[in-house]
Amino acid sequence: MIGVKDVFYQALEDIRIKYVDYQFMVDRDIAWMIQRKMTELIEVLDLPYEVFQDYPLEKGHRRNNGHTLMIVSRGLNYKDVLGNKEAVEVMIKIKYEPSKYRHDICDYQLPRVKPMDVVEDISELERLVHDKKTNVGISLLVDECGRYLNRIGQTQHTKWIEWGNYKDDGLNVNVLLTEF
Repeated sequence: MIGVKDVFYQALEDIRIKYVDYQFMVDRDIAWMIQRKMTELIEVLDLPYEVFQDYPLEKGHRRNNGHTLMIVSRGLNYKDVLGNKEAVEVMIKIKYEPSKYRHDICDYQLPRVKPMDVVEDISELERLVHDKKTNVGISLLVDECGRYLNRIGQTQHTKWIEWGNYKDDGLNVNVLLTEF
């Protein structure tokens, strides 16, 4: 049987293979496609999970961040997570930086991602795993032009993965993947 975090990694691999076909514009596009692919995989394999965005983990935190996805056990009530009786299976935070060389993106609006925001996401994920709010925490930064390769370093939990240029001189897609 496929493991719960493998659902995410399979969805990400499907996106990597056909990356240029999607023409992502903003992070929510990537989040939506990952959510869609994970949901399809869960349904096809009849796995006991569900995928949500905006799933509450802590009381008092009403963050409306559509770029965070949660895989939870089917039927899990968020009140059990808030009451520390249960944990989310996998939490995924998603950020996206388009290439400044794309003709369909106005480079005036770039960069969109601030390195400190990525670092804060990673710190939050580490804390939430430590506090047993989620069993697995994953941060994903899709960087289309390698803007952050030398700005955000690798750690024991973080690695850069090169996806390549997909035969497009304006792309140099690299993915920063962090897992706790």
